[in-house]
Amino acid sequence: MTYKQNEYCTDGVGLKEEILNRIAEIEVELCDFSIPNKTIGNLGEEYASLKLILKNWILLDRNWHSRFGELDVVMMDPFGRIVFIEVKTRRSVRFGTPLEAVTNEKCLKTHKAGFKWLDEHNFFKHRKIRFDVVSILISKDKNIQLRHILGAF
Repeated sequence: MTYKQNEYCTDGVGLKEEILNRIAEIEVELCDFSIPNKTIGNLGEEYASLKLILKNWILLDRNWHSRFGELDVVMMDPFGRIVFIEVKTRRSVRFGTPLEAVTNEKCLKTHKAGFKWLDEHNFFKHRKIRFDVVSILISKDKNIQLRHILGAF
């Protein structure tokens, strides 16, 4: 296969438990305010991916780069749609909410990168597609709020 193999694909034995354990680990890390923002962003992407895998989504790619920009997460939903997901993780709203960080320019770049990804992965070319946003906000009291906006742009 030409796409990145799902790092959580195993023989299925204990898979859900393995994912739940990793989610718990990530939650601890997300609430550690000494961790740098870049690391928080990567953890947020993994966290969002795992939450969706538990809902029978399939991870196709993460952090895919093209001349148009990066795709945070590429997944297939349970209905067979290819979904390009922009994940924004924030530890405060001091500079705006995670959703406010998804600018029109970012949406345009993500669209272009998404179509480039489809061009390079021919066997997905004729599937329906969608562009979603996952917003993750971590409060000072260590509460993690995840919001998944379907068809956000």
